[in-house]
Amino acid sequence: MPQVESLKKTMDIICPECGKTHKLVSDRLPARKFTANCKQCGARMIIDPVAPPAGSAETGESAGATLIPGKSQKTTVEEFDILLTDHHEENPEPPAVLREDHSWAPPVNPAASEKSGADAELFTALPELRKLSPDKFAYREIFTGPGKHGFRTRQNRRILKTVATVHDLLIGGLLAEGEKVLRIARGISYHPFEIPYANGLLTMLSNYFAIVCTDRRLLLINVNRRLDRPTRYIFQIPYDEIEGIGRGLFLSSLIIRHGSAGKWNFTTVNRDLAGSVKDFIAARVEQAPAAPAGKVSLPQLCPSCHTPVPAGLAGCPHCGAAFKNPQEALVRSLILPGLGSIYLGYYPLGLMEMSGYLLSWLLAVGLLIFQVPGGIGVAIIPVAAYHLGAGLLAWKTAGKGYLVDDLPAG
Repeated sequence: MPQVESLKKTMDIICPECGKTHKLVSDRLPARKFTANCKQCGARMIIDPVAPPAGSAETGESAGATLIPGKSQKTTVEEFDILLTDHHEENPEPPAVLREDHSWAPPVNPAASEKSGADAELFTALPELRKLSPDKFAYREIFTGPGKHGFRTRQNRRILKTVATVHDLLIGGLLAEGEKVLRIARGISYHPFEIPYANGLLTMLSNYFAIVCTDRRLLLINVNRRLDRPTRYIFQIPYDEIEGIGRGLFLSSLIIRHGSAGKWNFTTVNRDLAGSVKDFIAARVEQAPAAPAGKVSLPQLCPSCHTPVPAGLAGCPHCGAAFKNPQEALVRSLILPGLGSIYLGYYPLGLMEMSGYLLSWLLAVGLLIFQVPGGIGVAIIPVAAYHLGAGLLAWKTAGKGYLVDDLPAG
């Protein structure tokens, strides 16, 4: 874009968060109050050109950004370092503002630059993004492209579905102030102790995770198979505590080693996404300063208030939510196999265990009918083994992470 020089009066717009000064030609300011995002820190600024001067008792909400009139000076287009929509349009829409139809206006002006033009292409290819907040997600880094088919790819549709699944949870308090999502993928957490469940295949229904890479940490959020809501567990791993990251034999896994949380193995990750996320995490680990000696973060987060909590608690000490008890899951499955899994919310697994338990009784009755040597003693072995196995599996399953049993009052 050519340098367009002019001799016009400028207005200094100062971000209240980071103090960066943005220069804007005065006649570009609309007549009404509007919002803009700071180019340096991304903070949202509320700007009212007709508000009383800074320091006045009447400034109110419009004091979100400070406007200082500047002198007439020679300036260039490149000096207008601020993310604004084109306010010269009729009925303009401010950026990062929720519309009445619960969609979000794109955060940049599609005509402002080559970069913002690509943003406009992204929002056009994936219009569902307009219903999601732009403040907490670096969409240009999350989605791949534009390639041969622009942003309209199967991989981007897969990413979009994962983003939409955890969007409300993330912006609802899970992300810290100023924290931003830079990568996201989906995988199935593999647990060797679940092999008795048809070689673990039946547990896939409950082991889907959104793998969320922010600019500060790695978040692991349990989601349902249909990818329409979060479910049980939430974990965090700071980058400076990750001891290793790999992709597995078939390059469709993510294997993350952490000191206190052990090894996480996520299978069935899209190969391209697995490579992208692995490289991103590896770079973050390398760039992160060495963790202080003896520092061990708490990987488990309370599913109710998202506060890091140590293992072995009966409830959250911060919000008062009660957690489900592994011992109770064990006792219930010892009494009747499947009850422990149902207590933990694993309904398909619980029903499957009950069906298997019925088969173990049919086997016992068959041994008695055919008068197998050893009589009742031999016949009772499969039934007793099933009780014990179901109890241990329920206890181990309950140890995956905290499950809310009862939410705090209010």
